[in-house]
Amino acid sequence: MRTKRMNVRSLAALLGIVALLLPAAALAQPTRLEVVVAAVSNDGTQVDAALASLAQSFKRNGLAYTSYKLKHSANLSLSPGKSASIPLGEGEAKVTLVKAGEGGTVTLKLDAPNNAPTFDMTPGGEFIQQVGTIPDGKLFLIIRR
Repeated sequence: MRTKRMNVRSLAALLGIVALLLPAAALAQPTRLEVVVAAVSNDGTQVDAALASLAQSFKRNGLAYTSYKLKHSANLSLSPGKSASIPLGEGEAKVTLVKAGEGGTVTLKLDAPNNAPTFDMTPGGEFIQQVGTIPDGKLFLIIRR
């Protein structure tokens, strides 16, 4: 009888430890990000297919650009404390996964020319930041989850 109690207690303790470790293991999973660099201007009317939704969003919000050219696109997989560089044409930006929180929210830090915001992002979220200028327009970095 005593052995049976010890086994039940041992099993209960083991299950408790596993329950505590599962959330930590879930947070340790790499976070997948899509990064896009877009040159947005009034020089022409080209809209790259990958930027059609961005063009519609800008138009809805009163940003009057006619050309949306894809300059760079990549899929990243970052763990907390890890960074990735993103080419901007002239120079680069760096995105760092600061921390992963509960509910899938992550904190990211962007280090780009004249910009260094830190922001939270949930699954399905999007972050858009101007990271430079081009003739007749601007260079934008879009980060999606």
